[in-house]
Amino acid sequence: MSGDPDDTPTDHRMRELLGELEHDDSSTGSGLTERVVQTARWQMTVRRAVSGVGTIVGGLAQGAAVLLGLRRRREIDK
Repeated sequence: MSGDPDDTPTDHRMRELLGELEHDDSSTGSGLTERVVQTARWQMTVRRAVSGVGTIVGGLAQGAAVLLGLRRRREIDK
């Protein structure tokens, strides 16, 4: 397929770079996969906590704005 007349220079370069990876014998092992999964899990936990805090703070700010008269109740009902 490397002699395909429809190949663009980009296609040729991509095949060249991927060809180097095809013959690479180094293995990442299961350690990398385990670290990626653990990182994704703690990040999801932190994301949920930050999102919850943001929701609470947003609600408090809206409530304070209504109590201080900075926003009318009609604007909130829309």
